[in-house]
Formats: sequence, C-alpha cells, structure tokens
Amino acid sequence: IQHGVPEKTAVKIWDDMAQFAEYGFNKSHSAAYALIAYRTAYLKAHHPREFMAALLTCDRDNADKVIKDIAECRDMGIPVLPPDVNASDKDFTVEGASIRFGLVAVKNVGEAMVDAILAGRLAGGPFRSLEDFCRRVEHRHLNRRAAESLVKACALDGLGIGRAQATAALDGALEAGVREQRTTAMGQTSLFSPEEAPAFSAPLPEVAEWPARQRLAFEKEVLGFYVSGHPLNDHQEVIRRLANMDSRRLAELEGVHRVRMAGLIRSSKIRTTRAGRRMANFVLEDREGTAEMTMFPDVFEAYFSLLETEEPVLVEGMAEASEEGVQVMVRSVEPLAQAQLGRTQRMILHLGAAGRAHGRLAAVREVLARHPGEVPVLFALQFPEREVLVQAGRDFVVSPSDSLSAELGELVGAEAVFFE
Repeated sequence: IQHGVPEKTAVKIWDDMAQFAEYGFNKSHSAAYALIAYRTAYLKAHHPREFMAALLTCDRDNADKVIKDIAECRDMGIPVLPPDVNASDKDFTVEGASIRFGLVAVKNVGEAMVDAILAGRLAGGPFRSLEDFCRRVEHRHLNRRAAESLVKACALDGLGIGRAQATAALDGALEAGVREQRTTAMGQTSLFSPEEAPAFSAPLPEVAEWPARQRLAFEKEVLGFYVSGHPLNDHQEVIRRLANMDSRRLAELEGVHRVRMAGLIRSSKIRTTRAGRRMANFVLEDREGTAEMTMFPDVFEAYFSLLETEEPVLVEGMAEASEEGVQVMVRSVEPLAQAQLGRTQRMILHLGAAGRAHGRLAAVREVLARHPGEVPVLFALQFPEREVLVQAGRDFVVSPSDSLSAELGELVGAEAVFFE
C-alpha cells in the first residue's frame, strides 16, 4: 500500500500468498529441478561424449553405475576405451569419438601416482617400454602393487608387452627404475635424454599369456567391471534366444513378471531361516549390470550346487517390483549350455541360392562333424520362386554351442545360422 498498490489488490495478493505458502515450496523446488533436468538433457543431446565422460567420472566409485553407464554409451554408439598410461588422464576424458578411462579408476592407483605418471609423460613423451615407464615415473609413488594393478587393468598394453610377461618383469623393471633415479639424484646423469634413452636394457621373461577368462577376471578385480570384453560376449546368440530379460530392463519393471535371465552368479550369501532351512541371495551379472536374486529353501535344495559355478547360467523366476527395487524370486537355475541343448529342436542353415550352395557343403559338413550331437540340421535353399527347407541326412546331427555358431558364421555368415 505504501508503494501505491490499492488496498483491495494488496489484500488479495496477501491472501493468495498465504494460501500458496501451503504448497508453494514444492512448486519452487520442482521448478528448480525442472531447470536442472532441462539443462542436463540439453548437454546429453548436444554434447553426448562430454556428458557421458562427466557422468562416468562422477560414478567411478560405484561399479554398478559404471556398468550401466558403459552400457548406455554402447547404445549411444560411443566406444569406451580402456585405461592407457600413454593416453589416459586422471578422470574419464573425451578422445576423438570415444571416451577414455581415467587412471584413478584403477584400484590401488592413487591420485599422487597418477600425477607422477602424467608428469613423466609430459616431461619425456609417451612411455616406450615397461622399463622406460618404471624409470621415468617417480619411484616414491610407484610400487609393485600399483604397477601390477595397471597391468591387470590393461593400462600398459600399449607398451608392446603382454600382461603375463609384464607381471613377470615388474620386479626387475622397478628395481632398475629405482637405481637410475637414485643415480640421477646423486648427480650422475645418463648419457641419454629421456627421449633418447633405449627402450629396453634387460631381456623380457618368456611366459605364456593369460587366458582370456583370467584377463577379464583381473580387469574385474582392479576396475570393478570389464573393459576389454565380457565373459558373456561369446554367448550372445544363445542368450538372445533363451532369455527374455536383462538387468537394465528388469530395473524398469512394474508389478510382477515371469522372467528368464542369463548371466554369471556373483556374491552369493547363504543363510538359515527360523525353521532351520537354508536359502540364498545372490547377484546375477550380465552385460548390462546386475540383478538381485533370492532362492527360497525348496529351490535352494534343488540348485545350491550351482551357486559356486563360474559358467554362465539361465535363471527363471518371478520378478516383483517394490519401493526397494526389483527382486527376482528364483524358480530354477541351469547351466546355459545345458539350457541351450534342452530347448533346441533344430538348426537351420541359410545357404543362399541353390545353385551356389553346393560349393559350401563340404566345408559346412566338416564343421558339423566336429560338433556331433542330437539336434537335426536343415538347409534353407533359395530358389527363384521361394525358399525351400531341406532335411539333412542322419549324419548331420549336432550339439548346439557358441563355438559351432562361430565356425559356421565364418563360412556362411552369422545371420545365416538359426537355432529353433
């Protein structure tokens, strides 16, 4: 009123404000969140690589979130490159059309060590060998445990040395690096500048490279997730055929649904009910993330032996959503390879035009002979008018597997191999 507002209008405004105060805070809160959501959506739409790199950096201490973020990057067509001492920064960064892992994501590698690595790289350029790396990174920050973690995380792969070989050579390389740094500190300079120093001064040990499964297990150990592949990659054709759900879509479910999921059993915990019977909770991991599973006593008694398997499994159960998330009550568990055999009625090979198919049959027959089993094989031949299915002879019965699919895929194309 003192500012010239009519009394009737001022009273009306005051009354409206008094009523609005009952819920006005919620509206202002929603408006602020809406602005943040809009800006976030804009950044993700117009700067997707920068946005996902920032998100991965924020989530780097939560393995489950990082797995989901990497899966989203894959859906967006953004490759996520593994850590590399010659390319990585401290955090996740954009590298061309890709995102590069940050070095601080590696277990046992602290920020002081990362700073020392970056300083060594800045001073002398890219590291050229394992010994060159140990010589140029200040030894106060570089210990065997951290260096071994870098090896396991594939951060030293670019130095032209296998991971098993690098692990075997670590002690000698670290000792050589410490000696040279101490010699330099005493004033005895090297004949070579950092750029001119020889890449190797000691022969590398001859050791067999780690098997793929072990390499992936070590990546999981030091990063919390896989970067160079996934144990389920070789089983995707079977999983697409047998499973109807993955962990990412499971998290979005509402209500109750019957699901079949394929993955690896992790973090199983067995406990005893009040009635004295045993049950279990475990985590099922797939390429998209993880899902919580519960085995009640009757199911536990039937399938408890599979809780320790390292092989992929197929889990069937009822998924139920609640405020705490989605939980799957398990009804059955079986090895994925066994599930594939039990559910496959026939295999169909699409050989293309009938006139050209004959030339492929000899090679196809050799592959089929290496995988004997009980599943019949049909050849799909393309004639001018239509496609015809031809039942193969009794000698053409196979045992379905990923290796069979891979071998046939090389001959006729992966898209031409079907199991029904």
